[in-house]
Amino acid sequence: MEQLYHSECTTSLQNLANNYSREDKGKQSCVLLSSGAFNPICKIHIANLIQARRYLERDFNVLAGFLSPSHDDWVKHKTANKDWINCTNRINLCELAIRDAKVEKWISVDKAEYNADYFIDFPQLCHSLFLYINRSRMVSGSKLIRVIYVCGFNLYDDCQTSIQTLLSPELNVAVMQGEETVTQYSKQDYLWFFGMDYRQYSEVTEFSQIRERLEQKKACDKITYPSVIDYIKTFCICI
Repeated sequence: MEQLYHSECTTSLQNLANNYSREDKGKQSCVLLSSGAFNPICKIHIANLIQARRYLERDFNVLAGFLSPSHDDWVKHKTANKDWINCTNRINLCELAIRDAKVEKWISVDKAEYNADYFIDFPQLCHSLFLYINRSRMVSGSKLIRVIYVCGFNLYDDCQTSIQTLLSPELNVAVMQGEETVTQYSKQDYLWFFGMDYRQYSEVTEFSQIRERLEQKKACDKITYPSVIDYIKTFCICI
């Protein structure tokens, strides 16, 4: 039985609708999806979607991008129940980051994982988003809109069985590699690799590390966005 986690309450398709009317009819259309703890959202997370879009637009109409903060149960497990930010705050932080990065015309927050009663693994999340989009009125009778899952190389390498379930005409995977030069390479259809120059971004992404830097009055501008830092100071650690 198909499980649909997405609805109008969890996922806005407004960006998709706005960009759908401007699509190149000669290209396949898609949306990008990136999921993770985002504990908190950092500049590198937004940059991954931007770089994926830049690369994939050679072959696709990239109509929208979605950031999906993971369910609290998974984040608590990942952090051993220490130094974690609840999903309500992580969603707020993602929305602030999107605004600061000035990408709100195509990136938005997907709240399907937050709204679920339990952790949703990324293949199920991708499949649900695909069903939700392609059953919506705006694409009725049109070519299917693919969902391309954007992830890092570590997840790709660690979750091969799950990745294989996403390699189809409907669901694809784009893998970020820590390389400045973008190289197209695929051993099989529906799988792309793209490069990212990490030098302008901090390797710090964990809340515990960011909190320590803030408490020590160290700069975090290479890590995340000003509005994110202000929110964390006010609502998460109250410096």
